[in-house]
Amino acid sequence: MIDICDYDYAASDMPSAFALQMVTFTRQLRHAQVLCDDKGNALVLETVSNAWTERLARAATVEMGGSALLAFYPMSGRQAKACVVCGTLSLYANLAWSCVKAVCRTAIRSARLLTSSAPPSSSTVA
Repeated sequence: MIDICDYDYAASDMPSAFALQMVTFTRQLRHAQVLCDDKGNALVLETVSNAWTERLARAATVEMGGSALLAFYPMSGRQAKACVVCGTLSLYANLAWSCVKAVCRTAIRSARLLTSSAPPSSSTVA
């Protein structure tokens, strides 16, 4: 069974590997990372810095068709909990659900407005 963790660790939507909170908290500059794609290719990286990880992973991702998954920052659940922003996934889900409900309410109001107003008669049209 895979546990789903309700947290986010990135500083932005497209962070660089060395701009993640994991680096700030763990100070891990050298560790093994695995890059894989949907075709079954896998690449193990052991770099001298996170900047090199970023450079090599981006280049390999392009060669893998532009979509790949990089697994890195090995740590325990306790370590992860100390350096992440907890509750962000559920916050995102709740915000998305609120937006969907608001759009539905607006669509229902618009439909009611359209169906309740009678079309103009030909005598009132100029």
